[in-house]
Amino acid sequence: SSSSSSSATTTTRQSPLQVKLADLANLISMIGYVGALLIALAFLTKKALIDNNFEIDKILIYCSSWQTVLKDITDSAILAVIIIVVAVPEGLPVLVTTVLSLNMRKLLQEKVLVRRLLGIETAGSVDLLFVDKTGTLTRGTFIADSFIGGDGSSVDSFDLLPPPLKKIGRVALREASSVQIAPDGSLVGGNATDRALVAFLGAEELKKIAATTTTTTTTTS
Repeated sequence: SSSSSSSATTTTRQSPLQVKLADLANLISMIGYVGALLIALAFLTKKALIDNNFEIDKILIYCSSWQTVLKDITDSAILAVIIIVVAVPEGLPVLVTTVLSLNMRKLLQEKVLVRRLLGIETAGSVDLLFVDKTGTLTRGTFIADSFIGGDGSSVDSFDLLPPPLKKIGRVALREASSVQIAPDGSLVGGNATDRALVAFLGAEELKKIAATTTTTTTTTS
């Protein structure tokens, strides 16, 4: 059930663009409501006060005619509804969809297929791009590039490690995986991560391990 809940949350979660558009629509709607209320009040004020030159007698006569007052209230309500309807940003979603579609076509011309329009927003917001080991954007081979020690130092080759650390690393990388080393030093079995880590030992080191393993097996037999 937790898996279903997580899937539902992922599906219904809004993107940052959708959140911003919703906030903008709410702001425009709020401005429309306030504007409609002010315009309705301004219309009634004009009918009751300004048209009667702020004279008390005329204002009282105006208020005593309930038909006239009801008509003006109805007119002000209709005017307020018109303002609210006009203020609703109906064209905003269409405009955003059009812009995203145009950007998707531009990326498609560069041989980049975007399956969802909202992916355009994500691509435009990328600062750092991390590529997983499945080879989505690479040649499909997972490679261990360097070894980083506890002090933050980095080496690009297993041969550059200090002898004590090299001995520990040899045992750790070899024994912690299910990869088998063929006599010619090639790697057999295991997953992509295991093969990449064991390959960091280097071709010469792998041949030594393969030779040692072959000798041990022969002696045992």
